[in-house]
This record gives sequence, structure tokens and C-alpha cells, in this order.
Amino acid sequence: MDVFIYTYEPLPCGLDEVEDALEAALGDRGRVTGGGTGISDARSNFDLLIKDGVLSEEQVLSLVRQVVLDLDLPKGTMVDINGKEHLLD
Repeated sequence: MDVFIYTYEPLPCGLDEVEDALEAALGDRGRVTGGGTGISDARSNFDLLIKDGVLSEEQVLSLVRQVVLDLDLPKGTMVDINGKEHLLD
């Protein structure tokens, strides 16, 4: 399962901290395959690859939502799971 996380405001922490938190939350069920910031550093993205059949879409959303809350990432973070967009408020 391909998962892409997009933020549209500056992060309150470093990219590595977000990637580490996502990796820890995923455990052996998936991994972070990439991440970066835009030219203005106001937008960031994180790419995840989840092993097939290990987590449902709702479980992935719950996992990402918890990381977003724990790290106080910007409101309006968007999660794209296999082309379906989910806005996290």
C-alpha cells in the first residue's frame, strides 16, 4: 500500500523526527521510503510503503493521525492512500 503524507505549513520539528516517529509506529509492517520539504520549507511530504495485507486503510489513518497529534504537526495534514485523499484536522 502506497501512502503519501503532505503538510502545508512549516513543521514544528525536523523531518528526521517525523520520519523516525512514523518508522517506530509502523514497526515491521512498513517503512518510510522518502520525505522532503518544498522550496519555501512551508510544505513537507513523507512517502510510506506498507506491506500488502498487513494494515487496513483505517488502521493506517489511525497510525498516521496519532503521529500527527503526538508531534503537533500542522492542521490540515493530508494523507493519500492509494490515490484516495484523507484530510486530518
